Amino acid sequence: MKNCLQAIRQAFSRELVRHLAARLGEREKAVGKALKGMVPMVLCQLLIRAGEGEGRALLAPIMKDDWPVIRESRNLTEVLALLGGGPNHSAALDAGENWLSHLFGESRPGLDALMSLYAGLRPDSAVTLLRLAAAVVTAVLAQYARRQHLTALRLSEELATAKNQIYKWLPADLPRWPGFRRRGAVKAPHAAWAAELARPYWVLVLATAAVAVVALLVLSALAGPAQRPAPTRTLLAVARLDSMRQTMPETADSTAVAGPEPTRLAPATW
Repeated sequence: MKNCLQAIRQAFSRELVRHLAARLGEREKAVGKALKGMVPMVLCQLLIRAGEGEGRALLAPIMKDDWPVIRESRNLTEVLALLGGGPNHSAALDAGENWLSHLFGESRPGLDALMSLYAGLRPDSAVTLLRLAAAVVTAVLAQYARRQHLTALRLSEELATAKNQIYKWLPADLPRWPGFRRRGAVKAPHAAWAAELARPYWVLVLATAAVAVVALLVLSALAGPAQRPAPTRTLLAVARLDSMRQTMPETADSTAVAGPEPTRLAPATW
């Protein structure tokens, strides 16, 4: 599956982006941004539906012999052939549109406007690019399944093993379409799921402990002498006694050679 995903990425090359931008009359940056969002969006939605038990039904059509395939994803001419010639859409784009309708269901009509606003494209350009994204993705998947002699169910299972890589392709600023979930219905490994579940609670525990420590420090500073702990009162008394001894003058002349013992003050009692 790693090679299949790599082939999908190779199909959407810079040369393809430049050609599409010139053909549609759009900026290259806008076309590139749209495709970087559309391709992982299609794959993620396929993962979500596969996790709901519908992957086999969605992939069954592309297993037919008449489904368009891309034998070499690096071949720009082969990829552009899916677009067809002239103003009319090719059969591959029509097949891609039908597949998108099954993939996204009721949310399909709103995807064109969503991607148009996201990438800064005209609505008709967003329609063409979304159909092309679906056509290329399914064409590469179909060719991969034929080479590996995979059934629709087996292809769905292999896609599920690559879910982490596919979800990483999603741009952070891509708007979430209806029904989207970050992990979809594809379960994360138990350890990772438990870690994600426990993380908010650990943060809450640490925050509560920090607040409690600060509160104790504030209350200790505001408390009176009688309310301070015994060690604190003892330390304060010793500090005051030493201070008084250092500042108190001696009563006898320090230069006398002989004489009575100097009078010393008795220790203060507190």
